Amino acid sequence: MARCSARRTNGTPCSASAVRGATVCVAHGGAASQVRESAARRLALIAVQRELATIEPDPIDPVDAMLHQLGLAAAWERYLRGEVAGLATLDDQGIGGSRKVAVTVELWNDERDRLTKLAKLALDAGIAERQVQLAERQGALIADLIRRVLDDPDLDLTASQRSAAGQVAARHLRELGQAS
Repeated sequence: MARCSARRTNGTPCSASAVRGATVCVAHGGAASQVRESAARRLALIAVQRELATIEPDPIDPVDAMLHQLGLAAAWERYLRGEVAGLATLDDQGIGGSRKVAVTVELWNDERDRLTKLAKLALDAGIAERQVQLAERQGALIADLIRRVLDDPDLDLTASQRSAAGQVAARHLRELGQAS
């Protein structure tokens, strides 16, 4: 059990046990509601940290992790924006609680900030450029595959057929690119 961090009026350390989760005893403010709330929060945080310490990490690419978090932040921001709009309407009608509106607006603002920071991190990390490079590599692989299939001797295509098939494949790839 932790000891109280306060000092007595004569300057000696208090030897009483601190309230569980707090740094002071009941006589030195441990019974105050804000101290009890902080202690409960601290104990809950410790419990969650203990649980988190037992979790094995997932193998994930850093780019995938960043994009995943960016997507979550965008989804949460969109959800909270809708909640704020709905709660504000109810509050205007005198139906909702203004406390819930205030808390939801605070969460929404926090999520907007998180989304903006994550987007900046993604841009700074060059993720957009990496995605373009990956798409270009994938396109080159697909084009190489089509060329190899059309040139395969087992198909026994004439030069004219290979040319026509290449043009048809290119047209279909462009159509697919426009559809997405």
